[in-house]
Amino acid sequence: MQYHKRNSDHATSAWRSRVGLITFAFLASTIATAAMARKAVAGANEIGLQPGTAMVAFAPQASPVDLLIGAIDGAQSSVRLAAYAFSHKGVVTALVRARKRGLDVAVVADSTSASQRYSAVQSLANQGVATRINDRYAILHHKLAVIDAQTVWTGSANMTSAAERRNAENAILLINQPALAKHYAAEWQRLWDESTAVTSNY
Repeated sequence: MQYHKRNSDHATSAWRSRVGLITFAFLASTIATAAMARKAVAGANEIGLQPGTAMVAFAPQASPVDLLIGAIDGAQSSVRLAAYAFSHKGVVTALVRARKRGLDVAVVADSTSASQRYSAVQSLANQGVATRINDRYAILHHKLAVIDAQTVWTGSANMTSAAERRNAENAILLINQPALAKHYAAEWQRLWDESTAVTSNY
């Protein structure tokens, strides 16, 4: 438990030093905007968000990947992650740490992740993290994580070093938003159910 608290405190401190912190309140104008969007986009879901806190990172000034790693290190029960390009060893290490703390950790990635020179998905499978690859689409282009069924990380950034060092990217962490997390978790589960397991090659 002390290990987890130290990680949580460290993660919070790292976020605040590296990313922007914003507090959001939703006003009546938001309702009108949502109504217009609902009419314009068939199949889109309107989700009521709770007042709370979000953290944002814009690369290369701040690292979207560090924002994700901090969220994983602060997780208390579960991590669900979906990725396109996935080769960041820091994310792999954070996921393995979470599993070793006894968390329920699972990853689904685009099938091309399995054929990269460094395969993050194979590394995770070798270390006991439940991992699957998806080849049902031209690409699985999601970059998302659901933490503790409460918090969502998403944005443009892939889980690669280029995404934090060389590209113009963004990511947002929406904290304690269970209604939003429920929708992201459902999409993750849909992808997981149609994907193929990666087995350890040890």
